Amino acid sequence: MSPEFLTAKAREICYALVKVAFYIKRNELRQRLEGSAFDLLQNTAEAVIDAEEKILLKRVFRNIAATDALVKVGHSLYEIEPVNANVLSRELEAFNSAIRQFGNLSEEQPSDLTSIQSLFSPFPKLGFATVANAKELIPVKPQSAMAEENNENGNGNGNGSGNGINMAIRQSAVINRIKQGNGNGCRLKDLLAEFPDVSERTLRYDLQRLCEQGVIQRIGNGGPASFYQFRA
Repeated sequence: MSPEFLTAKAREICYALVKVAFYIKRNELRQRLEGSAFDLLQNTAEAVIDAEEKILLKRVFRNIAATDALVKVGHSLYEIEPVNANVLSRELEAFNSAIRQFGNLSEEQPSDLTSIQSLFSPFPKLGFATVANAKELIPVKPQSAMAEENNENGNGNGNGSGNGINMAIRQSAVINRIKQGNGNGCRLKDLLAEFPDVSERTLRYDLQRLCEQGVIQRIGNGGPASFYQFRA
């Protein structure tokens, strides 16, 4: 296990965490996740210089645990997409195993670099695309979703009168509106009235995604009498 590999992996995880944090609307959570990401990068760089300095390695372990806790909180608050939260947690767990092997702190770790590297998931599964010839990542979205958001934000071929909320924030607002139904649910027409600058197609897309994620449930067959409830 080489210091270069660990440093590069810490840089990739840090970059992914910062990009995910960009879409978090709660300031304190966003700042804490960004700070934890940069701390992970710095602590790893210091720890791999000398594996005998166990106190530096333990600092990385604490950092990993704190970062993973923040990711899980972000997931629970619907600030981080479930797929991104799951992949980040797996990456952090694998990175924890790699650091332990580097510091000879565990006897039950893979014995070669190929085995330990196989623990990591490729970052494109996180919803990011690798920049050519660089160790950087950029967020990507489905083309249909991008087109819808461009129209809502006035950047596409639509009427451009949108209110500028991005998908994560918009879906969080939809969840909050459904919660306000106090168990009576919320119909599509109620959401259209609540968000007049968002198209019906976009709202249907949001509702479908939230249903698939198990955040809300649809009651009815999809007709005018159907409504949506929050799944506690």
